[in-house]
Amino acid sequence: VSATFNRLNEEKITCLYVTGDSFRKVGFDDTFRFVIKYLAPCMVVLEDFDLLAFDRAMGNRGLIGDILSWLNGIEDMKKPIVVVGSTNRFDVLDAAATRPCRFDRRYKLDFPTEKEVSELWEKMVGTSPNGIKNYVGKVTGAHIREIANTARMMSETTGKSVGDCAEQAVE
Repeated sequence: VSATFNRLNEEKITCLYVTGDSFRKVGFDDTFRFVIKYLAPCMVVLEDFDLLAFDRAMGNRGLIGDILSWLNGIEDMKKPIVVVGSTNRFDVLDAAATRPCRFDRRYKLDFPTEKEVSELWEKMVGTSPNGIKNYVGKVTGAHIREIANTARMMSETTGKSVGDCAEQAVE
């Protein structure tokens, strides 16, 4: 999502990252009226979509109806809006939210491979990722970023290299 946002921003296309709490504060209808009127064309990411659209059979009476109505009309808009829903809990989503014309594509992102961990670490820190290789398959890109930030802070306070602080930063 970050890479896509960066690319779209270069093209002067608005990107909006929304969490469920945003809707509780402002309201779903008001949020998307604003998006349609002022921000389109744009990309909207609904983070933790499962918290907004969990299965109605499980007792959800929250925002799912509003969300589905809005998604139904999105194709008729004059300016394009791309909506991405992210979730770690695909199993609890309402079936209606995953039908075609609402969220047409699904991508499963696994943990980074050893090569990807190495590339991320080297990009963020500039050193070999020896200290975190034991955690391949257990950490996400966000974990790696947090470990790198912690290792940098530890390096500043201890005088050790960032690479030498990596394993302790994991802990």
